[in-house]
Amino acid sequence: MRAPGSGPAATAPGAGGRRERAAVAAVRRALRRSRPDRYLLVRVDVPIADPLALLRPGTDPDLFHWIDRDGDGLTALGRAAVLEARGADRFTLLRERASQLMEAIDVEWDGSERDAPVPRVFGGLAFAAGAADDEPWTAFGDARFVLPELIHETRGGRAWLSLCLPPHRRVDAVELEAALARFADAVAGSRAVGPPSTNGTAPDPLSVVPVHPEGGAPEARDAYEHRVRSALKAIDGGTVAKVVVARSAMLRMNQTVAPEDLLKRLGAGPGTFRFGILASGRLLLGATPERLVAVREGHAWTEALAGTAPSRGDDDADPLDRRDKDLHEHDLVVRTIVDALAPFASRIRTDETPRIRTAGPVRHLATEIDLELAGPAHVLALAERLHPTAAVGGWPVGAALDWLGAHEGSRRGWYASPVGWFDGNGEGELAVALRSGVFHEGLLELFAGSGVVAGSDPAAEFEETRLKMRALPEALGLT
Repeated sequence: MRAPGSGPAATAPGAGGRRERAAVAAVRRALRRSRPDRYLLVRVDVPIADPLALLRPGTDPDLFHWIDRDGDGLTALGRAAVLEARGADRFTLLRERASQLMEAIDVEWDGSERDAPVPRVFGGLAFAAGAADDEPWTAFGDARFVLPELIHETRGGRAWLSLCLPPHRRVDAVELEAALARFADAVAGSRAVGPPSTNGTAPDPLSVVPVHPEGGAPEARDAYEHRVRSALKAIDGGTVAKVVVARSAMLRMNQTVAPEDLLKRLGAGPGTFRFGILASGRLLLGATPERLVAVREGHAWTEALAGTAPSRGDDDADPLDRRDKDLHEHDLVVRTIVDALAPFASRIRTDETPRIRTAGPVRHLATEIDLELAGPAHVLALAERLHPTAAVGGWPVGAALDWLGAHEGSRRGWYASPVGWFDGNGEGELAVALRSGVFHEGLLELFAGSGVVAGSDPAAEFEETRLKMRALPEALGLT
């Protein structure tokens, strides 16, 4: 993507409309006041706009796009700093490195103290240490969060645009002027584009074809059902109580498609988090129904999502919330989440009975879990306790991961991993990268898994993965 401000349509600093000039002037004033050895974050109000309409083809190395269940969104471009960590201690290392980075950022904001921005980073972690060591995941790594150069945010009917500059004694004049031009152009674009609901027309249809029958290797069904039967033997032998067996399938685009074109198709969706993370030309995107954990103002929210059925069809004879297999699987996930988070909580509230949540082509049993925190807790600390939940890995966790490492055959990368954002106060929101895929070189690789417990049927588990794999292509409008 060519960054806003990098082509003929760019608005040079000091040119253009009054709003653009005022925004650039605010940055220049902040630069004069700030210390040259510190990062600088400046935020201004802008009109409500579709941030993806501001993107232009080019070479931005990093992009993060996020729409939560309420329709509020974040789009972050470029990088002012990158936080990376590898190995078993990656959650702890990220917290430590983020703390050091956040302490080195000065914030300038002309609005109310209540709306004062807190610096945020965006990204995620691999499913397990080393799970992203192979293509197409190598650009994502074990754990990677970016402090972006530009952030466009909408929340509660308002919008803001932020510019973050690294310590500017290391930014030469040309780089600084380019950053200011990019900022001015984005401010101008926010005014010109208009809100998402009134902008543009439906995108042209895109078609895809499976690379192989069943969307994977020719033996995909037989291989998957064989793994499920192996998991059932481990369950019968008492090694594990549950294993989430995953597989992938590959689709080829029939047209030339840029990553930003897919993001523009993703849009918002009821009951889901929509996300896209671009790293070195690889785009991870998804429409996940599952929050891992959110932390805000002394409270935390998470949920158990396990038990699956088609969203359409007549199941009156065997409703989802009365199936013994699904209820057993769901109860296991609820109990493991509550046990994991109990040390952080002074109070935990859960739904008395699971409710049905529809997300695209499937329905799930869902239980919401609310915590009143006993003290300050970083969202990454809670995420480390939770991930991988029994809903995406299995139970007991160690035994399930050992089984997956020996039998699943391919590394999951960032599939079923924590993705999202957190800020300098340790607050943030992380979703589970389900109903997801990675786009690279004209291929969309889809991932899905199914929870195997005592009584699971291998053929039914394969059909469940096929159903789940429809969610992302449907969200993208692919045919």
